[in-house]
Amino acid sequence: MRSFTKDILRSIRKSQSRFWAIFGIVALGAGFFCGLNATGSDMRRTSDAYADRSHLMDVEILSTLGLTEEDVEEIRKVDGVQAVMPAYQKDAMVKLGESEETVARFHSLPAEGDDSIN
Repeated sequence: MRSFTKDILRSIRKSQSRFWAIFGIVALGAGFFCGLNATGSDMRRTSDAYADRSHLMDVEILSTLGLTEEDVEEIRKVDGVQAVMPAYQKDAMVKLGESEETVARFHSLPAEGDDSIN
């Protein structure tokens, strides 16, 4: 054995508890890192599958001035668009009782029998 290897083994033998503590910390950190790397892609895949099963929107187009019917028709013509659901939303202060106020967001719902959504 080379003297460097002998010196390392001698140092480990003299302070075994410190060696095992450092070894455990490194193993725990490596395991945690591998888990985090695997979790990100799994979470993205799971949330994408849930959105597909629930028919959630893939894209939301917002406009401060609003969209016209012509704008909506142009969006429907875009290749790959399966459904379009024009909607309105409004933020407002709502009075609860005599003195309490809260912020509420109102969303429009599609008309019953609206064939613009699938």
